[in-house]
Amino acid sequence: MDVARLAAKTHLQRLLCFLQAGLLVASGAMIGPAGASDAPAAVRVVHVGYGINQVQLTGDGVRGMLVRARRDNGNAHGFDSLAIYALAASKEHPEVNFLAVPVWGTDGKERIELTAGGGADCKLNDFRFVAQPGMDLQLIVAERDFGSSFADNELVTFTYFQLERNETVEMGRPLYYFESVKTSRSAQKYCDVGAAFKRELGIEE
Repeated sequence: MDVARLAAKTHLQRLLCFLQAGLLVASGAMIGPAGASDAPAAVRVVHVGYGINQVQLTGDGVRGMLVRARRDNGNAHGFDSLAIYALAASKEHPEVNFLAVPVWGTDGKERIELTAGGGADCKLNDFRFVAQPGMDLQLIVAERDFGSSFADNELVTFTYFQLERNETVEMGRPLYYFESVKTSRSAQKYCDVGAAFKRELGIEE
């Protein structure tokens, strides 16, 4: 096995171990069969470019869209905005087949969009989507403590989300939404959360 293939395999094995340790699927089972020799090759980080990104939202076939746009700010502190949609029919309005998929944070607040941004030196908050065949799309959000400036090295909080289904039509909740299930803190301090994703979780964009 050449060096490049060995490095890729090692990265995927680290990613699978991270998923097994930190994320739950909607059924409540841990992701991936432990010890499966071919499982790492199935795990991938979803690249989310500007514009419309088609994704497999659920393990049972519901497609989704991740729509990413830039919000300029006239300085170095513009940010990216991301909206998540499900291509599924509404239970309340059957003629509608395009649903917003919000995110519920650890603070109990609903967010219709995610953001990624910071300053000229470092990105203070960002997100990653992780996909595995037969599983719901999963989400990790990273946010760096601000400190005294955008260029500081500070600890990063990772929040892990799983996709939920409102099959019983609970009041106040949509058909599909991401619910926070766990948080963790980085072992080291970072200026840019991208570096924290890579070094702490083995995840690159």
